[in-house]
Amino acid sequence: MNKAAFKKIPNVLHALPQWVCWRAESQKQKNKLTKVPYNPVTGKRASSTDPATWQTYVEAVGAFKAGGYSGIGFVFTDNDPYAGIDLDKIRNPETGEVEPWARDVVTRLSSYSELSQSGEGFHVIVKGKIHGGRRRKGNVEMYDRGRYFCMTGERLSSTPSTIEERQEILNELYSEHLEVPEPALAAQRVSPNTNTPCDRELIEKASAAKNGANFANLWQGNWESAGYNSQSEADAALLGSLRFWTGGDKARSFTMFSQSGLNRDKWSREDYRERTWSGIDSGNVYNPFEKEELQKNEEAQQAPAQYAWQTSPTPWPTPVNGVDLLNELRDNFTKYLVLAEHAAPALALWALHTYSYHLGRVAAYLALLSPEKRCGKTTALSVMSEFAHRALPASNISPAAVFRVIEEYTPTLLIDETDSFVGDNEELRGMLNAGYSRELAFVIRCVGDGKNFFPQPFNVFGPKLFAGIGKLPGTLADRSIIVPMRRKVSSEQVTRLRHLKGADIRQRCMRWTNDNQAAIEDYEPKLPEGLNDRACDIWQPLIALADIAGGDWPNVSRCAAVTLSEDKDDEESINIKLLSDIRDCKEEQVSDRIFTRDLLSYLNELEERPWKTFSRNNELTSRQLSDRLRTFGIKSRTTRILDENRKGYLFSEMKEAFARYLPPENP
Repeated sequence: MNKAAFKKIPNVLHALPQWVCWRAESQKQKNKLTKVPYNPVTGKRASSTDPATWQTYVEAVGAFKAGGYSGIGFVFTDNDPYAGIDLDKIRNPETGEVEPWARDVVTRLSSYSELSQSGEGFHVIVKGKIHGGRRRKGNVEMYDRGRYFCMTGERLSSTPSTIEERQEILNELYSEHLEVPEPALAAQRVSPNTNTPCDRELIEKASAAKNGANFANLWQGNWESAGYNSQSEADAALLGSLRFWTGGDKARSFTMFSQSGLNRDKWSREDYRERTWSGIDSGNVYNPFEKEELQKNEEAQQAPAQYAWQTSPTPWPTPVNGVDLLNELRDNFTKYLVLAEHAAPALALWALHTYSYHLGRVAAYLALLSPEKRCGKTTALSVMSEFAHRALPASNISPAAVFRVIEEYTPTLLIDETDSFVGDNEELRGMLNAGYSRELAFVIRCVGDGKNFFPQPFNVFGPKLFAGIGKLPGTLADRSIIVPMRRKVSSEQVTRLRHLKGADIRQRCMRWTNDNQAAIEDYEPKLPEGLNDRACDIWQPLIALADIAGGDWPNVSRCAAVTLSEDKDDEESINIKLLSDIRDCKEEQVSDRIFTRDLLSYLNELEERPWKTFSRNNELTSRQLSDRLRTFGIKSRTTRILDENRKGYLFSEMKEAFARYLPPENP
């Protein structure tokens, strides 16, 4: 399936949280594949009648791109104005030849139309409601609720790219293709026993009974919507209902069945009718509603309560201005926090990034670091938890919890007290490192019980926020936008955080992301000069959001990127500091050679550098120096300077390391 074609699906459908993924699966006792819907977030079976199992377009596309699904689908509901017409097996996929009557239907409707997944049919989507009860006959299906379409985005070039109002034409086509003729006189007859209701009255009574919705669907011929795997199963179910309502009158049940929407050529066969009736006698009648009811009861008993981090917000009902949205996010952060210059825009952009990270290659991390307590990081976490997508705050979390919760719910992890438990936990640190890049965001764990263990990959890709005192481990810091937190002084005033509710903002973030999904996927922003490769990777998706939003945000985002990356560069690794100081030493030397003792003397005398108290308040040693330089491919050797031979180094052998790991020297 062409992933890029999804972008051609009308944006009005993108904005609705009525999307599922689907997978082609072989069903038991059926010699064909069936398109089974799945919740894109939980990976569990979805239902076209259960809104809790649907997600947003962005999440459906993201899950599809991550792999494991055959495509995405849109669910029709009573709450939207849309109806779908499915024309099946009317096109030769080899020649492209289309049945004339089907071409006529597409032409008359003149609304968004796409090629079906098989290539043998068309989907047409219009604004309108289906006025009759029947939904399927022959090669034509019409649905306005309780059904999903497997969307391809392969729009027919001869049709509009928009969804048009076509109620009148929809009514005409329904009458032409799906209308069930009024029952014959037999349906009006009254039994010789005058106390026996006529057929029409029986149908009305059956439709009004406790399981009346099931009966009505079957009577109208909507056996797939009713949950049956085959029409034969549906035939048996309807005949069983008719048998009950007619008091076991076999002839009357057969006659009434022939007037239903399930009537077909196969029903005219006596052997089929008798076999179906016998199946009822033996109790061999499939009822999906009994099974479904039991399943729902079991799931209701087992399912945990729904938290904000388990579900996506419903998109805002109207289009959202990106500039206004980012301004509001920024203003909320400055309202409650004392922040360094450019920090608030970075927080606003990162919050919006949590809704769109799955559209790119990198999930940017954010680190709120303070030198001491009471610098506002806890407040910052609280504010961010109201705005980020599926925010899950945690003051402590195990590696097992990380990969399981991300795999199941794809939350935005907000990890507090990072300095307390991440630094020494190598397994957790490695897992967090992996979650930064889509291509590498998998951990392998053995699952099962007893002797039945097998390896299973878990996806840990997603944005994460770290809050702590001091510094992050180098690998995490390298993947993060570092926002320094600071304690306020008496002259600085902020609003005390009490009852911040971010539901409206979350909805607007979701709507803006949905509306701009195609642009976010394709946009490659021009990045400011001076950023290293990793900083470019981190800031690229945030600057892209700023450019798409417009206003002054393109400039604001680039200023933030440069400033915060400079601050981050100050937190260079100890090895880079060492290399930088040795290059400074080289500039003071006449010779290309230097003894180890002289280099150590130079380093250990530097003020405000770590070498004098490098190891438990002791000076840097020759062994420590050698070990660290060896990581750059620099080795000590016996060196002769004047009349003296000692261990030392050649600066010329360090040039490559200087060029690779240090910024260029000033001319």
